[in-house]
Amino acid sequence: AEFGALRRFTPKPGDLPGWNTLHAPGGNTNYLLFFADGYFTWTCDETAARKSQSLYYPNVEGIAFWENNLYFVSKRTFKMYKLDLDKMTY
Repeated sequence: AEFGALRRFTPKPGDLPGWNTLHAPGGNTNYLLFFADGYFTWTCDETAARKSQSLYYPNVEGIAFWENNLYFVSKRTFKMYKLDLDKMTY
């Protein structure tokens, strides 16, 4: 999306993974926020995350997870991003 922030949903504790996890009440939605120094965080501030997305990774498409790294592509900047979820770097 051009102005959408990348989202992370965390189910409430005790929910078993599966299709219904996304439809069960509870859980938290956080948004990706990049910093200029190569670090990122997950925030509940959707407005700040949308600004970050517009600046750093507009028009995101394609997302994959492998060995604790998250990958996605910005169609506008022609860049593939690799987020290290342990070190919180990109």
